[in-house]
Amino acid sequence: MDIFLKNLESLGLNQREITVYTTLTVFGKLSITKLAGRSRLPRTTVDAIVRRLAERGFVKKVRVGKRFLWEAQDLTKLKSKTNVAFEAIQSQIDPHFAGPVIESIDAGTVGIRVFHGKHQIQEAYRSNIVRPMHKIQIIDGSAFVKHYSDNLYDRTKEISYMEAIRDKELFVEGIIPESQVEVFHKIDSDHLQVVSERLMVVHTVPDQLVQFSLQICILDDMVVILNPEEYNVILIKNKGIVASYASYFDTLMLQSRRFNHQELITKILQKREEKQEKQIGE
Repeated sequence: MDIFLKNLESLGLNQREITVYTTLTVFGKLSITKLAGRSRLPRTTVDAIVRRLAERGFVKKVRVGKRFLWEAQDLTKLKSKTNVAFEAIQSQIDPHFAGPVIESIDAGTVGIRVFHGKHQIQEAYRSNIVRPMHKIQIIDGSAFVKHYSDNLYDRTKEISYMEAIRDKELFVEGIIPESQVEVFHKIDSDHLQVVSERLMVVHTVPDQLVQFSLQICILDDMVVILNPEEYNVILIKNKGIVASYASYFDTLMLQSRRFNHQELITKILQKREEKQEKQIGE
């Protein structure tokens, strides 16, 4: 039983999710009402939990006569698919990798959700940035800015994301390729002002270490991977995968150097103000 529970924890389930899943495993197909009674949890809580578990492939709704009941899925198969997915991502966590290949991963079974299209991406970002967190670690690929600006950039949304980060006083630590430093010079004044007000530390690495067009955000309990080329964003809640990306961040940090972006932004803002004053004077 201990191994069974450890497997569930490794798949990213919390204590209440484990309780609901194991109850279905022991008692078989159950209605929400009976599942709540057996698991000794509120019915509304159980209803929300089984829906989350269903999204991730742990349980499914089955028809029995005229009723719909919930049924647990085979943990062995889930664990096998998780290992395959983990290995697919783990193999990419190397300073010289060409970008995680995640299209082939069975998203539903390993705590992974995929959002497609501009609207869904913006909603996924908004809903995760506004929730309580301590920090965000970001890795920008060397081709990320170009593809993001060409395909997904929305000035209003971008500023709102940054304002949410600022208002919640989140600590942001970023790793960017050396070639992207010049991007700060191109940002408009309002956008730049919001950037300057964020609690952020930036490190730069040689472009060849991050030769992909993705942005990887490591949050407290998940990894968010934005792929502007494919118009999708992937949210990964598997603990092992999150830990691996955190290790990848640390690996890149060993080969990075601190970049004082606050000082650069201050200088850029000062130069723009001087330029505006000069134009007014003329």
